[in-house]
Amino acid sequence: MAITVNNLQISGTSNNQNYIEGDWIQNDSVTAMNFSYLSVANSAVSGGASPGWYALTTNGNINYGSNSGWIFTQEISLDNG
Repeated sequence: MAITVNNLQISGTSNNQNYIEGDWIQNDSVTAMNFSYLSVANSAVSGGASPGWYALTTNGNINYGSNSGWIFTQEISLDNG
């Protein structure tokens, strides 16, 4: 059974990493999901603003595997040059 949330925000520090697992549903379709210093394992997520739940590796997030719906990537910067 998934946990339904409104505007879930989790952030830690490099010395205080948070951990999440389980199934989560963001209740609205307009809130972007962004996290920092979050370790994620065995977690499926859905809902929220498109395209999904961001756990940028440049923000100290760690993908421990068996996850779906999460976006683990480095921050993308656009060069207009």
